[in-house]
Amino acid sequence: MKYGRIEGPIYCRYARTAPVLNSSLASEYGIEAEMELKPEFGFSVAQGRNVKLRLVLNKRSSRMTCHAKIDWVKEDPSTGECKVRFSHLSLSDDEFKVLFDNFTEQPLKDLVFGETVRKTPEEAIPVIKGQDQKEIVRDKALTLPVVLIERIDEKRGDTPFSEFVVKILKDRLGD
Repeated sequence: MKYGRIEGPIYCRYARTAPVLNSSLASEYGIEAEMELKPEFGFSVAQGRNVKLRLVLNKRSSRMTCHAKIDWVKEDPSTGECKVRFSHLSLSDDEFKVLFDNFTEQPLKDLVFGETVRKTPEEAIPVIKGQDQKEIVRDKALTLPVVLIERIDEKRGDTPFSEFVVKILKDRLGD
């Protein structure tokens, strides 16, 4: 696995679903970030956890959201910081090209770990590549666009995904 550092911020939260691999590059390339360990995260920042990432790229003019796995965590007790490596990024081949263009030799950027990944600047726009761009979908009980799954995740709280969707459909259909 080859890990790169990106020039922009990385926002992170835990995800309930594993990453869906849309590219063979997901098993070859990952990203590395640094974070300050906080007591509320404790040992839960651990290898194998599923996470959702928001990557801010192209000098804060573009953003990408993807799922990943925490591949490796190395703690430094003296400074209270740790390095985190993410693998299995659920990006398309075109999105990986954008990611590679933003790899840097600069020092590691801080990872912002929280309840949401939507803390990006307002001027940031989604990465769009090609005229025939298709929205990546993830299979659940229904096949839904990622944007819709993200909106459902924001509103459902601790309610299971399928239960939340069924309730909305019943309310809409008047059953």
